[in-house]
Order: sequence, then C-alpha cells, then structure tokens
Amino acid sequence: MATFIIFVLVLGVLVFTHEFGHFICAKKAGVKVEKFAIGFGPSVFSFRKDETLYTLNLVPFGGYVKIFGEEGREKVAGSFNSKPACIRALIVAAGVFFNFLLAFFLLFLVNMIGAPVPVGDGALNSRITILEVQPNSPAQKAGLEAGDKILSLSFGEEVLDAVVIADVQNFISSHSGQEIVLKYLRGQETFSARVTPDPIIGIAMDNIAIVSMSFFKAIWESFKETIFLTGFMVKMFGFLIADIFRGGEMVNQVSGPVGVFGIVGKMAAFGFVYILRFTALFSINLAVLNLIPFPALDGGHLILLAIEAIKRSPVNQKFVNIVNTAGFAALIILMILVTYKDIVRLL
Repeated sequence: MATFIIFVLVLGVLVFTHEFGHFICAKKAGVKVEKFAIGFGPSVFSFRKDETLYTLNLVPFGGYVKIFGEEGREKVAGSFNSKPACIRALIVAAGVFFNFLLAFFLLFLVNMIGAPVPVGDGALNSRITILEVQPNSPAQKAGLEAGDKILSLSFGEEVLDAVVIADVQNFISSHSGQEIVLKYLRGQETFSARVTPDPIIGIAMDNIAIVSMSFFKAIWESFKETIFLTGFMVKMFGFLIADIFRGGEMVNQVSGPVGVFGIVGKMAAFGFVYILRFTALFSINLAVLNLIPFPALDGGHLILLAIEAIKRSPVNQKFVNIVNTAGFAALIILMILVTYKDIVRLL
C-alpha cells in the first residue's frame, strides 16, 4: 500500500508540474484556461475559480489543461488562436520546460540533503549496501532485500564486521553449504538472517556513503546532471526508435505504469533520496518523450506551429483534429501493449 501511495504521489507531482507549466504560461499570455485536470475519469473533487474549473479525477494516470480555442480557430479575445504562433509555441513548450525545472530542483535537493554514492572500502560513514537480490537465491529465501545494509557475518565464534566487500565475499564463499548469520540494517532497525551460501547467496552489493554539497556547488552540479541526463535520455530514445525499425529487442524493455510501479517500490526500499532522484529522472524522461514530434504530444503540436509559421497560414483544422485523434489512439494502444508486457514480466 505504501508503494502505491508513493507511486501516485510521484506521478501526481510530475503530471501537475507539466500541466501547471501550460496553465501558468497560458494565463500570463492572457489566454483563458477552461479546465485544469489531474487524472482522468469521474471527478472526485473540483472547484471553480474565475473561468477555470480545477478538478481531481479518479484515475491518477495523467492529466490535462483545456485551453480556450485550442481545438478550433476562434480568434476572439482570450483564445489560444488569437495569439501569435511564437506565443502559442511557448504555451505548448512550457510543460516540458517545467519538467526540466522540476528535475533540476529535485537533483538540487538530493545534492543538498546528501546523495548516496559508491565509495571505496572503509570510507567514512559508508555501509556495504545490497543493491539487488536474485530471485530464488539463498538471500531472497532468507528475507534479504535491496537497500539492506550489511553490518556483520558470523559462523559460530567467527565474526566478520562488514567493511571490505572482498572480505564479505570471501567469508560467504568459504562457508559454502554452511549456515551463516548475516546481521543487517533495514531503515533504523537491525535484523539477523540465517543464510546458506551455495557457494554465493545471490546479491549485488557496493559500499555506499552519503555525500552532501554546499549550496552553490549543489546548484552547479545539479545543472550539469540535468544536462547530462537529458542528453542520455535523448540517446536512449534515439536507440529505441532505431531498434524498432531494426526489429530489435530493446522495445521489450520499455516499462509502462506497472513497470514504473515496480521501480518505485525498489527505490522506496533504498530511501527518500532515491525516490527524489528517480522522480527527477522520470521528469526528464517525460519531458523528452513529450518533445518527440508525434501527433498528440507537445512535440507534434510544435511541428504544426512551425509549419504554420513557415507557410504563414493556419494548418487545416480538420486535418489537425484527425492527426491528433489518430496519434492519441496510437498512444493509448501502445500504453495498453506496454502495460500487458509489464504484467507478463511481473508474473
């Protein structure tokens, strides 16, 4: 239940930030916003202020801003199409910009609070942390989870403090087939697990320490990280699109809401800072995805505005509506397929 609540909050923050970008830019440009909705389906809570209806809907996946005149050709005062193409482009792009801004802010918080980073053995305030537990391994059967911090291992009177990873690995392999006691920290509580190596216990681990930065260094490093992650995400989308045309397997690794839910659960096991970092990465992912020049996405809308600016006349509205409807339908079908694959992988 806790993972579901975190998942909804993460998704809600991302969607709210994106739609708020469209909303505030439209308002500042003097364009009327008829509706600001978080989620889809029946309304759970709503209120009206000025000309805008604010509503929280039942299904928490997504949201939208309904801007007056966006779907037609009304050029009356306060309509979307009464504004120059450059202003409309800014309104369309504002959601993406706010997602980048959110990512930068979250990375800044992470760097100020203290980011978990791999360090050398014996580094100050470091802990050997379990990064992954293999399915059906001795570690999983003993109840160990990703995020657990190993404190010590023992066999009878023989005790090893977990400081050096190589020593931990040697201790485990040297007691193959023998039950050892592994003491670990989960959250703020200490636990013990009895595990029998075979000759390994099936974990990936690293020495992790929390490193915080000064205010100005955190700003600079967060800016650089936002740029780096954006470039990385653009490359990944490029590889994915190329892989689709090649008939490769990369598309099978794409995750939908169910897959993201699983990732959020894993991040929650490591702690709050990991959730913040994941949300920042997800926000950049959402921004880059929306910039793809595909109908129904912000990138597709920007392409149409560019065409309008070049030909100096509006693109046929009937054509725009057909293209956007087809694009939206394609996205829904893709989401259903990705969700199906997520469920199959989960099962």
